[in-house]
Amino acid sequence: PQWWDIDLRDPRLEPWIIQGSKMTHLETLSLLRRIQSCECPEHVIFGRDLIFWQRALMLVLEILSHQHYVPSLLIHEQVVQARWRTVFETPEIKEKIYALARSMPPVCRAERLPSGETPSSLQLLHNFISLTVDLLVRTWAQEAPHRIAYLHNNHGVAQWLKALVRPDPIIGTPDDRLRRLVSQVEDWQRNLLPAGSTQYTIAFKLEPPPPAPSNHETWHVPQEGWRLGYYLRSRTDQNLLVPAAQVWQTQQESLIVQGLRFDHPQEKLLEGLGKAAHIFPPIERSLRSAAPTHVDLTTTEVYTFLREAVPLLKQSGFDIILPSWWEEASAQLGLHLTLAPLTPEPIDIVQASPLPEKPIHYQWELVLGDAPLTREAFAELVSLRSPLVQQNGRWLRLDAEQIEAAQRFWERHSFEGQLSLLHALRVALSFDKHTQVSGLPIREVRTTGWLPTLILRLTLGDATLHQAQQPASLHGTLRPYQRYGMAWLREHYHRGLGAILADDMGLGKSVQIIAFLLAEREAQGQLPRPSLLVCPTSLLGNWRREIQRFAPDLRVYTHYGPDRARDDAFWQAIQGQDIVLTSYALARRDADFLARHPWFGVILDEAQMIKNPDAQITRVVNTFQADYRFALTGTPIENRLSELWSLFNFTNRGYLGSRSKFRKEFALPIENYQDSVALARLQRMVRPFILRRLKTDPAVIQDLPERLEMDVYCTLTEEQAALYQQVVEESLPRIADARGGQRRIHVFNLLTKLKQILNHPVQYLYTITPNHIPKEPLAGRSGKLDRLTAMLEELLEVGDKALIFTQFAEMGYLLAHYLPSALDVPVLYLHGGIPGSKRQEMVNRFQEDPHAPPIFILTLKAGGLGLNLTAANHVFHYDRWWNPAVESQAADRIFRIGQTRNVQIHKFITAGTLEENIQDMLERKRQLAESIIGTDETWLAQLSDDELVELVTLHHDKIL
Repeated sequence: PQWWDIDLRDPRLEPWIIQGSKMTHLETLSLLRRIQSCECPEHVIFGRDLIFWQRALMLVLEILSHQHYVPSLLIHEQVVQARWRTVFETPEIKEKIYALARSMPPVCRAERLPSGETPSSLQLLHNFISLTVDLLVRTWAQEAPHRIAYLHNNHGVAQWLKALVRPDPIIGTPDDRLRRLVSQVEDWQRNLLPAGSTQYTIAFKLEPPPPAPSNHETWHVPQEGWRLGYYLRSRTDQNLLVPAAQVWQTQQESLIVQGLRFDHPQEKLLEGLGKAAHIFPPIERSLRSAAPTHVDLTTTEVYTFLREAVPLLKQSGFDIILPSWWEEASAQLGLHLTLAPLTPEPIDIVQASPLPEKPIHYQWELVLGDAPLTREAFAELVSLRSPLVQQNGRWLRLDAEQIEAAQRFWERHSFEGQLSLLHALRVALSFDKHTQVSGLPIREVRTTGWLPTLILRLTLGDATLHQAQQPASLHGTLRPYQRYGMAWLREHYHRGLGAILADDMGLGKSVQIIAFLLAEREAQGQLPRPSLLVCPTSLLGNWRREIQRFAPDLRVYTHYGPDRARDDAFWQAIQGQDIVLTSYALARRDADFLARHPWFGVILDEAQMIKNPDAQITRVVNTFQADYRFALTGTPIENRLSELWSLFNFTNRGYLGSRSKFRKEFALPIENYQDSVALARLQRMVRPFILRRLKTDPAVIQDLPERLEMDVYCTLTEEQAALYQQVVEESLPRIADARGGQRRIHVFNLLTKLKQILNHPVQYLYTITPNHIPKEPLAGRSGKLDRLTAMLEELLEVGDKALIFTQFAEMGYLLAHYLPSALDVPVLYLHGGIPGSKRQEMVNRFQEDPHAPPIFILTLKAGGLGLNLTAANHVFHYDRWWNPAVESQAADRIFRIGQTRNVQIHKFITAGTLEENIQDMLERKRQLAESIIGTDETWLAQLSDDELVELVTLHHDKIL
């Protein structure tokens, strides 16, 4: 059945069959390893299941890098097999596996086993990790058999080792000899289990020697006095430590401390110390005592313990308690950086003359603890040849790697110099405790002068921005948040910084740009050069009308059409203009001369068009020279972080680093591992350059009217224009020769055909039924459809819902066919052919089901009255009924009691056509519309021949 015939009265879960390809495990791993999460082709989106298994593979690689696997031997299905077993028992691996299993998408375990059961998330993940670890270790160790060739082939150990590194893991049937070997391997592996018991573990506590006298020399290196104490530690209460001395004093099989029971404590402690002595040999000295409680260590042994033994002991299940200073960054070598402006006032590219190219002075300082180190002091410190030193009673560490890093830093880096403001902001905002330069941690970044105030102003806003006045030459009144947006854009321009205006749809991004240009013209007397504004073709007419409406004094030039000026003629034509409008397609096509001279600014509307860094249009707009670069988009990130990088590469070149560096530092850690540190750093860095307000923001919602009506002007495609002109030329002579009822029929036929063409050429050219949708491409052939798709993408991004009204059932079928694939969401469609009972089911589902399709398509007659659809907060009039009362009644489906959000009503009008002419007529007669026009379209048939000609004539000068 067709989707609109599904019975909604009996909703239930049904098995869903998905066609797919079955791959071997090696093929699957190859696919997962080739996935480049930030570099996939445009319009390709990875499923959540594929992304999950990629994350699982990353965990496998982490297990392999930390060597959390051991060779094993087992009897499986009546054969003896050699396998590499993953050690899941280590705490860090166990926690990560549980966390990853909890995030498994349901589709990953949707396949039913032959038994009819569905495996659990943890079971599936365990199986995947075990199989992958075994396969990868076996594959990477292909050369290992040559090293064990001296063993006789019939020797059980030789058979086991060889089977570990060949594709076939089977050794043979389980005879007595192999059974003994399996038993021996199992005994050996038991020694690898975590120390202690299920109730408690063995803990080591490192205690430093007492501090040196205060009158001691600056750097002190005690060689003795370190103590490594032994304890039992409860697994349920980490604060409960039982000293080894207390363990040896007990005469019972169990020790009870603070109500907690420790079974066989002496046996487990001695067993654990024996295991630990294999990892850290100095422990063996204490085992000569009948009741070992600790071991005394030298400074060198302590450093070996801290750097080498501690990670291995933790992997073996021991708990380690270290002095707090060991992990403190302030106890190690590090760097301090000072950023100081060279100008007394914040830079202003308009007022400064000449403007320093690099107005920020930087200075590095090498420090250990709180003490700055000169080259001489550093050399003296190194000469002590001790990894641990004491200064004024405080312990500090000198790792060999950091000493080498410091020496490289002295050799390779200039300790002072100058930076651009953008570079200085990047350094200051990206700083955190994990930031390093050449292997040395940056412990502090100090900003002086006006720089900290500017950073706060850009990041958190400023009262002066909120108090900004709108330009006197603006026709209209800006809302408070729009005045702030205008001032925010001016702030970035004057500091020489690019910006991304990412306000929610309907909040007026275009009027904020217009206000910015007017404010700069009033401040500077005139704009120094034209600004280039690039937008989708469907928005060219909208921008021209917005400028004419709010700033008729701004001079606008539209670079569009086959007869457009080129090369020197273009630059001659735009002299004295304030704004040059063009489309992305033409910006790409005419890039050679558009990039020849600098612009005052370059503004990209619907800037998600450059989200693909490899796209030709992205490379083209990055070549345009300008004093400022602004990007306007309601969806700065749609699928992956590389899109954000691409926007910043346009607005603030180099700020987020190279593409590969951004992918390594941010995209992969955040997208694959949900790295909260990398995410927080990226948020700090981008926040000053992105202004994002939603309609639900408290500061915005109080400024919006409850019902916001907007005329959306769409641009004809060449195909639409040709069909429109052809129909007009064929129909007007026929109408002129007809009289009475025959004339009215011809007029209605003409209007209907033109409406169909303006909706989409396919609606005019083909017969459309529920069971016959023409197999024709739809995208790019209708200005209305392209604009509707873009606007729906934006509102879906913020979780809004929408109604789409059309007076043609055929157009509804086209929309219901096209939108689900274009937007990757389902839709509902209510038309006259839907039975009454099913209509109410559709309405109830849209209103009450949180998982219902977010888009509801309705024909105006079927859905224009009587329905309550307050779950939506957007209404799109795709084609016009040309009666304000009827359209208002349709909008009242969501603007009624029960609506808790601001409502936006979008009326589509195709520029330069009868739709714009009729809209102008309605605007002129708005107050008398119902009494003059009536309640249907019969008034159009009563127009004179001259009026009708004027109404339907295609006005090429108005198309843009």
